[in-house]
Amino acid sequence: MARAEWAGIAGAYDRSFALLCAGPIPALLDRLGEPIAEGVAEGVDGAGHVGRLSGDVLGARDRTRLLDAGTGTGRVAVAAAERGWAVDAFDAEPSMIEYAAAHRPRNMPEGQVVPAGSATGIRYAVAALPAIPYPDGAFDAVAANFCLNHIDDPRDGVRELARVTRAGGRIAATVWPWGRPSPLAQLWRGIQEETGTSSGPSRLPANSDFERSEAGLAGLLESGGFVDAAAATIAFDFAVDPGDLWAGVEAGIALIGYAYEAASAAQRTAMSTAYERRLPNIVGHDGRAHFAMTAILAAAVKPTAA
Repeated sequence: MARAEWAGIAGAYDRSFALLCAGPIPALLDRLGEPIAEGVAEGVDGAGHVGRLSGDVLGARDRTRLLDAGTGTGRVAVAAAERGWAVDAFDAEPSMIEYAAAHRPRNMPEGQVVPAGSATGIRYAVAALPAIPYPDGAFDAVAANFCLNHIDDPRDGVRELARVTRAGGRIAATVWPWGRPSPLAQLWRGIQEETGTSSGPSRLPANSDFERSEAGLAGLLESGGFVDAAAATIAFDFAVDPGDLWAGVEAGIALIGYAYEAASAAQRTAMSTAYERRLPNIVGHDGRAHFAMTAILAAAVKPTAA
């Protein structure tokens, strides 16, 4: 989606497609390892959390600093903070940052995660790749969960993320694979074919695009200054309330949302009817729609000085 198209839809996104994008978060954070405190006396609160007090978190001499690139409604940031990271998170859309700072992401259980916006060390900023307001080498880990496919020049974006990563630090990134239609994509395709709607082009210009495959994502990270990139395809279950999922479509999110926004009133009604008719085939006993999904996950390292 173009940047302006994300404005004002944070709530609908968080209850629908943000849940989809949350599927790989545990595996993504696993690839970044655990935060390591190195005997820092400053910035330790009464609960023993390092780098979470007010002040210069980026100045702490430990290995607990994580940057969440393209945070959206803050799901990676919250999950990383729950693991002990001191988190900075940015997004190009101000309304997403406002939402992330004020809300616990939907369907994250109480007691298992810390809420976004509380005193957890999460610091949110409005910023956009490839020019983000952080010092060179500021972070020990960088997470880019379905971020690189939403910027105009992914290679420039990776180079900027490499700039703010310390020598020896890690990056982990995800993208959706090409050429492997998921059950969710097949659902949307069937609705569009039935209703005669179109979502328009879905790729970046050829001179800035990259292949959405294990080799393509690993190569993108290495072209931006990281080394030892390794990628894999991971599988996860996407479970969502069917009403919440359709709210994302009505908000114009994802390619199916583009199709809905471009459709006539009659076509929109037909799309909704086609969706409702398919629900018995995808809704489980828990009342949620279930989709078996896959994503490409790659991790790499910022080289140390020779």
